[in-house]
Amino acid sequence: MRLKAYKNPISKHSLKEVVIDGKIPELVEIDYELDFADVLKFVDGIKSENLMSKTEMDANFAPLLHMSLAKLPKRVLTDPHVWHWMTTVQLREYVLARWAPLDSDLPSWLESAGGISRFLGSNSHKGFARNAIARLFWAAELTNRDGDYDLTSIILSNADLHTSLFERQLGMEPRLLKVCIEKMSNLEGFGKRAIKENLTGERLHREAIKILRIKMRTTVIEVYSHEMLEQLVQECNESAVNLVLGD
Repeated sequence: MRLKAYKNPISKHSLKEVVIDGKIPELVEIDYELDFADVLKFVDGIKSENLMSKTEMDANFAPLLHMSLAKLPKRVLTDPHVWHWMTTVQLREYVLARWAPLDSDLPSWLESAGGISRFLGSNSHKGFARNAIARLFWAAELTNRDGDYDLTSIILSNADLHTSLFERQLGMEPRLLKVCIEKMSNLEGFGKRAIKENLTGERLHREAIKILRIKMRTTVIEVYSHEMLEQLVQECNESAVNLVLGD
């Protein structure tokens, strides 16, 4: 299958016509062939019978998507016109199955900020984290370890942690991102006190990330070794526990 992109940007005002009425604006072919067989098979599966939760869908779909797109050059992977084609045409059914509210009419949702962001996102770090398809690719791109997608599955199964990391600058440093996922995705990463007091992981990782962002203002992360990154995140986790417990 030949990769395509919109010739001109899709506006939020024309999104309903594109998604509902199938009025597709002019497309251009990009000189890359995609092997999308497994990707499309997955989408067909969730259309016919889907027993997975929303986050399970993401966690299972992201590796397939990444393996199909990973060899494309960065200039293509950062082109919003490509991702707009993915969400509104090629993988439209996945976006609807994953994000369209069951209790809301589709036209209204497509006019809402939530619907617009999932189909279009924006040409920014945060914007790519909102686009329903781009977010999956970049999650897999930044968290896979030589084809091992364990961390990808973990982060996409935890929507709040994904938002906290990927919609902020932490998602731009892959080594730090991986350590954060390893140490913030379960209570064990916050130590015995967190487990004993039965603290909630969501509140802990939110506080830990706030502390980490403050530390990053005066820290040159790029020169840190893996061990130093682990120590940095562990210190933030411990401070988050103290803060939540009022110490």
